[in-house]
Amino acid sequence: MRATATSAERPDDEESDDMRGVRRLFMRRLDSIVRVAQAGHASVRILHVLPLITARAGGPVSFATEAAEALGTRGVDATLFATDLGHVPGSGQWRRVGPDELPPNVDELDLHLFPVGPPRRLVHSPSMRARLECVVAEFDLVHIHSLWLFPQFAAQRAAQRAGVPYIVSPHGALDPYLRRHGRVRKAVTDLAWQRRMLANAAALHITTAQEGELIADIAPRTPREIVPVGISVERLLAPGDAGRFSKEAPRGTLGRDRAVPRAADLCEGHRRADPVVRSRGARAWGRHACRRRTG
Repeated sequence: MRATATSAERPDDEESDDMRGVRRLFMRRLDSIVRVAQAGHASVRILHVLPLITARAGGPVSFATEAAEALGTRGVDATLFATDLGHVPGSGQWRRVGPDELPPNVDELDLHLFPVGPPRRLVHSPSMRARLECVVAEFDLVHIHSLWLFPQFAAQRAAQRAGVPYIVSPHGALDPYLRRHGRVRKAVTDLAWQRRMLANAAALHITTAQEGELIADIAPRTPREIVPVGISVERLLAPGDAGRFSKEAPRGTLGRDRAVPRAADLCEGHRRADPVVRSRGARAWGRHACRRRTG
């Protein structure tokens, strides 16, 4: 809500009547979803919205796809909407994602991909927005992943218009260290829509208490739910293409490792890793990472 200029300038700690009404509506809907799931009388439908689905995007994609598959075993119908962008937006590469770059459990997922159009830096997808507005009311909950991009705006707007509660997983994007990068672009996004999205969310999903402390100044009235990120050990230990990993991984970023207390701890953890997961590619990546972080 808070669509007027006056209300947009209101500090986060002053909650408007409209916002309180939205939160009460969302929390009642969320409570009913939980009761239905616990009673086992009907299937709960969750829509995950991500900016992209390529495995090279790392944590958010792994979490969303693994969670969708795991929830399916507990009677939750999970659908994923993502764009077909094959690289992270900051890379400047705009090709479509290839079949071999999709998550390993893609065959187990109800995944819908949408094309990206200009401005691609914002992962703008009019077709995703149109589809969200058509079908979002069919879901009980929308789970928005990551921040700062068009898919999150489209998902939040569609959910709020349909009265469907949504939760947001920042996946580390609100860390103060990362907020300083691209400050102007992020400030514009925050004022235009993201501040309202976070303030009106039924909950913010964070993975550790430390993350909660780091973002305590963001939407302080929005409840936080600490849920650690689970992983599939079997997939983690499965053999992969080490040659491809050694060529591509050094081009990535360790920005999300800001949550690790010290860069030296990250490097020490790599040196102590079980040899079964330390392929030639992983060792090359680890050496590169340690040089970058400890220089």
